[in-house]
Amino acid sequence: MDVTTMFLCKEHNSDFGHERFFAIIGNVVISPIAGIIAEATSPIPGGKNYEGGLYLFVAMTTVLFVIIYKLPVRVVPPGEKMFKKSLKLIKNIDVVMFFIVIFILGTTWNFSKYFLFWYLEELHAPGLLIGMVTSVSALYGLPFLLTAKWWIKKIGANGMIILAFLAYFVYMMGYSFLQDPWYSLALEATGVVQYYLLWVAVIEHSHDIAPEGLTSTIITISGAIHFSIGKSSSGIIARTIMDTFGGRFAFRFTRASASLSPYCTRSTCTSEGGILRQSTH
Repeated sequence: MDVTTMFLCKEHNSDFGHERFFAIIGNVVISPIAGIIAEATSPIPGGKNYEGGLYLFVAMTTVLFVIIYKLPVRVVPPGEKMFKKSLKLIKNIDVVMFFIVIFILGTTWNFSKYFLFWYLEELHAPGLLIGMVTSVSALYGLPFLLTAKWWIKKIGANGMIILAFLAYFVYMMGYSFLQDPWYSLALEATGVVQYYLLWVAVIEHSHDIAPEGLTSTIITISGAIHFSIGKSSSGIIARTIMDTFGGRFAFRFTRASASLSPYCTRSTCTSEGGILRQSTH
C-alpha cells in the first residue's frame, strides 16, 4: 500500500503525510470500538471476548479489497538494466547501513506495538484503556501528519531518525517505571516522532534515493524490514525477556538499546556521504 500510495502522491502532486492522515483516522475510530465490543460481548463480567473485533476486521478488510480493486493505478514500466542496478544497490554500503537503521527502528517499534498490551494487562489496565492507547497515539500524530512535509524539510531525514531513537528512549523509560496504566496515554505522545513523522520521512526518502525502476523495491524492502523482519526479531527477543524477567525489565532493556542506537547510526545519518545525504541515482 505504501508503494501504491507514494506513486499516486507523486503522480497527482500530493503530500504523503496527508494520505497517512486519513489512514490514521481509522485507528482513531476503530480501536476504541474494538475495545468496547470486546468487553460488551464477553459472557463473563469484566472479561474480554475478541470475536467481535475479529469480525469487524474481516468486514473492514473486505471493504478495503473492493476499493483497491476499483482504484485506477497507472502501471510504471520497469527501468533498463534492472539486474545490474540491483547488484549495485546491494553493494552500496550506505544502502545496507540504511536498512540496518530501519531494522533497529522496526524491532523497537514492533516491541512497543505488540508487547505493550501484554504489559498493560500485567498492570490490570481496563479494556477501554487498551483500546484507547492506539487511538490517542493517532490523535497526537494527526496534526503533525498534515504538516509532515514542513517538519521533514526543517529537521531532515537524518535528524528525524535520531529524534526517533530519542523518542523511543523516553517512551521505554516511561513505561519501565509506570505504576498507573492511565499515564500511558501521555507516553503515547512520543509516537509523533517515533512512527508518524519518521515513516513519512523513510518513504519519501526511499523514493528519492531509488535508482530508476527500483523505487518500489526500496520502499518494499524498507517496509518489509521495519514491519515484518522487525516483528520477528522483536518477537523472539522480547518474548524471551518478558517470560524470564517480566515486562518492566523488557522495557528497560529496550530503553538501553534505544539510547545506544543513535551513536551506532550517527555516522550513517550525518556523514557527508551517508545514505541520508546522498542519492544513488
